[in-house]
Amino acid sequence: MQLRQIECFLAVAEELNFSRAAKRLRLSQPPLSKQIKQLETQLGVQLFVRSHHSVSLTPAGIAFRQHIQPVMELIEYASVAAKRAQAGQTGELRIGFLSALFYDFVPPLLLQYRHLYPDVQVTIIEMVPSAQTEALAEKKIDVAFPGLAPGRFGSGLESRIVRTDPWYVCLHKGHELASQKALSLSHLRSQNFVFVQSAMSPSMNDTIIRLFSQAGYLPNVVQTTARAQGVLTLVAAGVGISIFPKSVSLLPSTGLVFLPLTDDFPPYEHVMVWNASNISPVLQSFLDYQAQFGLSSL
Repeated sequence: MQLRQIECFLAVAEELNFSRAAKRLRLSQPPLSKQIKQLETQLGVQLFVRSHHSVSLTPAGIAFRQHIQPVMELIEYASVAAKRAQAGQTGELRIGFLSALFYDFVPPLLLQYRHLYPDVQVTIIEMVPSAQTEALAEKKIDVAFPGLAPGRFGSGLESRIVRTDPWYVCLHKGHELASQKALSLSHLRSQNFVFVQSAMSPSMNDTIIRLFSQAGYLPNVVQTTARAQGVLTLVAAGVGISIFPKSVSLLPSTGLVFLPLTDDFPPYEHVMVWNASNISPVLQSFLDYQAQFGLSSL
């Protein structure tokens, strides 16, 4: 039994006229009659009573129609579902993220994506950058926003710059320099600094050290922590000051001042990373969508 035979049967059953059914199916009448005859032979029953003036369903035809119609509707639904899945319109998108990047850039990106793809389940998981790249390699997540600059992330991982971020100085509000409108690294030579541990954010730390090298000195680092929020806590406690991309200033904090750096440094470039061998249609549709969304900047 073939789908085409069933389509022919249902067309004749609805039209009760072979000529109209053939026209509807864009067939000539002889091939239509042949399809019906083959179906009747396979079923071992007569489906229609034919005369020169009318066509009607037999009891067997009525029963067959009642049972086959829902099946055809289910097949149509399954066909649509398969096409939507292939187009990346259904399924799950698993995103690893660093919280500092999620406060201004990623929310509007995902808000519009969820509006365009309402049947895709978006799962977001907070991870440190190293855990994100590991999860990408193992295909435990589909895409990552690690808050890292462009670089090599491991075999098979690809990246794209998604936002640029100017550099800011983070100080306690009672710091002697907090009343300034902007600062240069040359003003900070005598200061104590606190940073995120290099193991947790190697590319950002490397970039920060290069900035200090360009300024002619290396910072006096008195303490490091695992996360940006920990650094903000230390700065608020007066342990030292820090340098961050501006996006970190959007993290919840009290007692802090963020001042722009006046040095002619290039902005920090954040990347989106994914596994090139991940064939998920949902991932591909998200990559296409993000490319249209464009580059974000603060």
